[in-house]
Amino acid sequence: MPLDQAIYMSGIDKIIGVRGRWLYKFNSSTGELEDSSQWCTSANGVATIAAIGSDLYVAGLATSIRRVGPTPYESDATEVVKFNASTMAIDSVISDIADNIGFNYSSASIPGFRNMIAVGSYLFFWSANGLWVVDPTNVVATIAQPGGTFSNISFSDTIYNSGLALMGFCEQKNHSITWYDASDLSTASYSTEGYNDPNPSDSSAFAMVGTTISEANSCGYSVEGRGNIIKHDLSAFLTTLVPTRRISILDTDATPVRIKCSPIDGKIYVPCGRTNTVYAFDPVAYASDETPGTPFSGFDDPIDVVFTATKAFAVQNGRIGLKEIV
Repeated sequence: MPLDQAIYMSGIDKIIGVRGRWLYKFNSSTGELEDSSQWCTSANGVATIAAIGSDLYVAGLATSIRRVGPTPYESDATEVVKFNASTMAIDSVISDIADNIGFNYSSASIPGFRNMIAVGSYLFFWSANGLWVVDPTNVVATIAQPGGTFSNISFSDTIYNSGLALMGFCEQKNHSITWYDASDLSTASYSTEGYNDPNPSDSSAFAMVGTTISEANSCGYSVEGRGNIIKHDLSAFLTTLVPTRRISILDTDATPVRIKCSPIDGKIYVPCGRTNTVYAFDPVAYASDETPGTPFSGFDDPIDVVFTATKAFAVQNGRIGLKEIV
């Protein structure tokens, strides 16, 4: 089955994937499907998941969960659902999150969550009216918008690195990356950097689609849809955070949608759906302006990468949800 997203839950040593209304549990050694269950009944689009310890949280992603028709909109897909990944059953619906954000369920609104990550005991996500952070066990007292309100945003990737205590957000519309200090979420300092492709190969607009962080050299790496890889010096966070020039371009047909740094060996992985390949390179040894080696091949529309304690799997939009990268 195709997947929207997958994460590794070390507490139960399983990979959990999501596709629309369904959650899937995979064997972390083989990638084989073990179990599946619905988390809601009314979402018709993609979904997003995050884990805090042994607690799994899932929510509807993008605009397609909005039902067409008169208000009120009664949909569990507009809420965050707490899910028991061991029993594959719904634990509870955390309705206070949507209530306190104050979604406007008009025909022109975009309710639902587009991306969600876990940072310590908090969920950090962005929705139609901005970026939000909340402790799901104490919503009313903790929900906040660090760094102020954002509007007209189009984030394409949300990441967190515990070693550097930084979060990163790709923003497509304004061609920028926003970095957040994750050490104090309620009043987080942040720095937004713009990037214009210095070596455009055509007239198409630059659009950042994925970002990641390498602790080995304290650098961020981002990728855009035409295959450009951009490097960011995070040692200069909040001072002179300026990305270097483009350091490479992948196969021009690659069309990557994500970039991930492995906690296993520190390598950077770039899944490329159009060519059914995954690039992997050492960010420290990598030389600028060189294509980062020969990619792994034989995948079926890889859109992301998930890491267990010992293995890397491509998250696929094809018939098989996971395939080991070897």
